Amino acid sequence: MHRFIGGITVATLLLMVVMCACAYFAIGKITSQLKTAVDELEAIAEGDLSHEDMVSASQDEIGVLVTQINTMKAKVRALMMQIMESAQQLAASSEELTASATQAADSVQIVADNTVAMAEGSSHQMEVVGMAYDHMNDLNDEMDKVANKADEMTAAATESKADAE
Repeated sequence: MHRFIGGITVATLLLMVVMCACAYFAIGKITSQLKTAVDELEAIAEGDLSHEDMVSASQDEIGVLVTQINTMKAKVRALMMQIMESAQQLAASSEELTASATQAADSVQIVADNTVAMAEGSSHQMEVVGMAYDHMNDLNDEMDKVANKADEMTAAATESKADAE
């Protein structure tokens, strides 16, 4: 009986050693997969989306975690692409708006230049009209003088005719 108890004790100790070794390897595998998942999450948090997707053959919680990390990385990558495309579209729109604003400014400058030229032309025309008005007044004064001289000559002729008769 003593031998039987000794055999059971040895078997129990041997079984405990085997179970501890199995537990050690199982925990090592789990922690290794968790460490890989944590490393991938740290890389994603720092903006590095270039790592290959992680692979897990298991369907346990670790496998689900790996799948969800891969899905999250793909969605973040897609979001970053959309942001880049939007930024490029915004830059293109900004360039078009700048070009339109430049064209509008050029058009305004042309209109302003034409307005100044028209104003200068109008000013010159006013000067010419003023000079023509002054010449017309001078001509009118001269015609009045001629008319007065003609009246004087008519009066003198009438007087000479009357004297001659």
